Amino acid sequence: MTLGFGSKGHEHEHEDPNLVLAQLNEQLSPNLKQALINTDAISRPEDEAHVQSVLNRFLVADKFDVERTLLRLEKHAAWRQQNVPKGGIPETSVLDQINQHKVLLQPKGPDGRPLLIIRVARHFATTTTGCETFVTFCLEAASRLCDTAPVGDGKLLALFDLQGAKWANMDRHALSSCFSILEREFPERIHKIFMYDAPTIFDLLWKIVSPFVDPHTRKKVAFIQGLEPFLNVVDKSIVPEVYGGVCEEVAVEVAVRRMHGSREEVEKVIIEDKDSPAAVLEVGA
Repeated sequence: MTLGFGSKGHEHEHEDPNLVLAQLNEQLSPNLKQALINTDAISRPEDEAHVQSVLNRFLVADKFDVERTLLRLEKHAAWRQQNVPKGGIPETSVLDQINQHKVLLQPKGPDGRPLLIIRVARHFATTTTGCETFVTFCLEAASRLCDTAPVGDGKLLALFDLQGAKWANMDRHALSSCFSILEREFPERIHKIFMYDAPTIFDLLWKIVSPFVDPHTRKKVAFIQGLEPFLNVVDKSIVPEVYGGVCEEVAVEVAVRRMHGSREEVEKVIIEDKDSPAAVLEVGA
């Protein structure tokens, strides 16, 4: 059993991908396509390349099984209608999570891939619904960045910073939600996930959660102690200085405001550090 859809069925994998994508387009009903547009699953219907990219991601995740992909797209449209309001999840719905200052969404690198950074030591469990909504908020924002890249494969990078994480920060449901929502609703979005400086107690949590993570996704997870393997993959131009890069830190909500075209020229984000006074980071909108 896995948290995602992608591990079942291999009989269609060796067919011509372009032909299978054409079959999916032929069988995609106008009503389903409109539902995907109405829920922003297809956010730029006038851009045919974007439309085909969305369909192809789901098709690849379902091993080029057209019937399964159509069913999955129906479920995805229904899920978005219930969980992702038109225009995106408002900050007010996830303020308790935002106020923990635990997630950064760094801009796209030369390869077109943005970088999500999750500071686990700043995470404390909240309600189940609140956690899943925030995971969706972050993945939706990162996906929108992927879709605006003029180059790239539509995928993103992620760093789970586990430095200083204690048992109180070990949230099985949050970790499970990250992977289940990623695999089910944002398929083929991940290029690489780095687990940085994981304490021994995280090993126990990972042993509980990882069997339910799709094997295809598990292969993309790398446990690292130093930052060199991370910096060999991620361009320093989008990495914050604290992780060996040259970029400012961009809180996920600021990244969302930028994408939504905030009227303010400068956003002030409080970056709190548990060992030092709060610092104010000013970033251009």
